[in-house]
Amino acid sequence: MDSKIRIKMGQIEVEFEGTEEFLKTDLFTLLERIAELYNKKKQSSEEIPPAEESDSNGESNKLSNVSITTIASKLKVKSGKELIIAACAYFTFVAGLHEFSRLQILNEMQNAKNYYRKNFSKNLTRYIQQLLTEGVINETASKKYSLRAPYKQKLEKEFAN
Repeated sequence: MDSKIRIKMGQIEVEFEGTEEFLKTDLFTLLERIAELYNKKKQSSEEIPPAEESDSNGESNKLSNVSITTIASKLKVKSGKELIIAACAYFTFVAGLHEFSRLQILNEMQNAKNYYRKNFSKNLTRYIQQLLTEGVINETASKKYSLRAPYKQKLEKEFAN
């Protein structure tokens, strides 16, 4: 009898279909290797941007190789909340992530050196709470966030100009 298993950790995804014997004898080894890959990816300090993607009209994604600073400039960022939105846009459109942590958001905000202020980190929790209340972002899991679909569409239109 064949069995199916699908494992997803971050951007690493493995899908297997095969005999139950494999699952009984080699599943643990497979899980260890997936965990190793995940930890190596997580420890890597350089994020390799995804290949340029096309939208449904065949147009290439104009944000495939831009920095947080470029996004902040395009959005005319002036506040901590606006810089959080820019960081979320970076993760969504450039890095191709569907969710991101508070720490990832803070680190990306700090990469926008011309826009980041030290008091932004002190007020980060308050800013995130405000963005949740305003419906800009979702909390997908404990301290994991994503852009809400309507706001994501708004940003896509803005970046298209």
